[in-house]
Amino acid sequence: MKFASLLLIASLSFAPQAFMGNASLLAAPGEGAASAPQPLAGLQRAAQLVQSAQAAPDAATRNQQLTEARQLHDTFVRENPNHPETAQADMVLGMLLTVQGKGEVAAAVAATEPAQQTAGIEQARKSLRESERAFSAASDRLNARLDALPAFVPPGTPEHQTKEMLKGNVVQARIYHAGVVEELAGTFPAGDPQGREFYQAAADRYESIYRDYRLLIAGLMARLKQGQCYRNLGDTKRALGLYSDLIEQPADLEPLRRLRVSAMYLSLDAWTSPEEKLYELALSQGENFLLGCKPEETAWPEWQAVRYHTARGYLLAVNGLKPEQTAERAEYLQHARGHAAALAEAAGPYQAAARALVAQAEAAGAAKSP
Repeated sequence: MKFASLLLIASLSFAPQAFMGNASLLAAPGEGAASAPQPLAGLQRAAQLVQSAQAAPDAATRNQQLTEARQLHDTFVRENPNHPETAQADMVLGMLLTVQGKGEVAAAVAATEPAQQTAGIEQARKSLRESERAFSAASDRLNARLDALPAFVPPGTPEHQTKEMLKGNVVQARIYHAGVVEELAGTFPAGDPQGREFYQAAADRYESIYRDYRLLIAGLMARLKQGQCYRNLGDTKRALGLYSDLIEQPADLEPLRRLRVSAMYLSLDAWTSPEEKLYELALSQGENFLLGCKPEETAWPEWQAVRYHTARGYLLAVNGLKPEQTAERAEYLQHARGHAAALAEAAGPYQAAARALVAQAEAAGAAKSP
């Protein structure tokens, strides 16, 4: 039995559900839960609760759902210590602890007392380390089951289906394992040696996944995440090289579209960073890429991010213009305002930031040219 990709630890604004899976264990209550064989129904319900907790409207609801999910998980493990799906129980536990840890980080950041902040971050790290161990155990169990199968299994047989399912679950466990290491890295201040060590460890894990599955969506997702790790390590050029591996993928492959768009907005963010300052490149690449946005995709957060960073590219490029380049200045500000205004009028994660960009562009336009 296989889990659909929850992407609980992807830390991206996209959720390519085509990545892996079979939604049987994540079916909505009343759809799949009733048909799940006992004792897997309880484990299925736990997975559903973890998924709901990820999108919970408040901490109290999230904690209640996670507590119930943990009870269901623990009951399954206690009553079925030798069940063949124990690895899936490890996966549920790992995802549960990741959501819990991320919630603890948020609570620590919101705390007003330094002692509460420190204690909250330490608790979050504890949860995330437990999550890492759960994903590691899941990977070990899944690999052991996979290794026990014959090297060649005739296609179309139940054994072949089982083997392919196990392969998919192994990839998923490895993605999650790398992701939780990346989450751990993010609990340390920027530049902290221990945080850098975790980012490098996550990057190495993503590299291993990419090498093994470079022709699959999972491998390309790992490449994108590896780039983010190097970006957080301050190696912008290496991150850009990794993002380019996705941008160069065929634009007409539907399962890859979100990954490609994500790679572009991350590239734009890097080009407009203080380390690179490639504003002209960013605005030209952003404009060209936006031509490929389909009408039904305009509400995607990934496309909104491309438009936002393209607007930033124009606004930042203005500062590099010579005093006599008044026409170019006016053109750049017009494009910056146009992209930002479009985002400011649409609901989405960049609405507030886009409104700020509109104000900056208008202020720059009102100011005298240097």
